[in-house]
Amino acid sequence: MMLKKILTIAVTLLILISVSFGFSLYFHSEFLDFSFIVGLIATIITWFFVSTDGAASRPPDHTIRVSTGLRNAYQKSHFTPNLPFVTSLIYTLLSIVVMH
Repeated sequence: MMLKKILTIAVTLLILISVSFGFSLYFHSEFLDFSFIVGLIATIITWFFVSTDGAASRPPDHTIRVSTGLRNAYQKSHFTPNLPFVTSLIYTLLSIVVMH
């Protein structure tokens, strides 16, 4: 279980660093110029897909509503952070600290 967590963190960091590095090469800029933006976008996307009110939970609700004709009771939105979210958030915060 611990190895899975370490692997998840490592893969998330590898993706974030690779995308930041790719943008910096493409735009002939510094790595840190894009690290904050990439981290912030990754954090927002992860939050959007993990929250109960996000894109991953809406299609099943819509399918149920269309097939049954019944409207679901309103679900209060809640969010449980996962490892990719926490990793991208820490990456974003560290990029802010390093830039200043």
